Amino acid sequence: MASHKPKGRLISVQGFSLKTDDYEEYQITKDAYFRSKPIVDKGNVIRFDSLVNVDCINLLGVNLPSEDYVRIPKNSPISLIGHLTEKEIISNQESYWYYVKLYPPCPGGYPTKSVEGWIFGSLIEKRRK
Repeated sequence: MASHKPKGRLISVQGFSLKTDDYEEYQITKDAYFRSKPIVDKGNVIRFDSLVNVDCINLLGVNLPSEDYVRIPKNSPISLIGHLTEKEIISNQESYWYYVKLYPPCPGGYPTKSVEGWIFGSLIEKRRK
């Protein structure tokens, strides 16, 4: 889906300056935190189990601790909306924070809704076809 704001255009989202990325299709490279702000803080983590039906996260009915449902699963599809204009270094990785549209996966086939939030660039890659 092409954006009405062409790639590289400056926009403001939640008070942050971004360069648009034209909704390029990417995926998450490993289980990752999804955030409400581009800041490393537990207070702004959007829990995976808050985005999907309970049947999507525990298909086998195994009694797992709730912390196992915090991160967004590897290979989850995202669309890049934009990225901050300045790079940051987190855990010795230099990249941008990306504002993305996440399409939460549900192996059980239940419908999910897309949600927008932030993910650090070292945790994403172009979506494999």
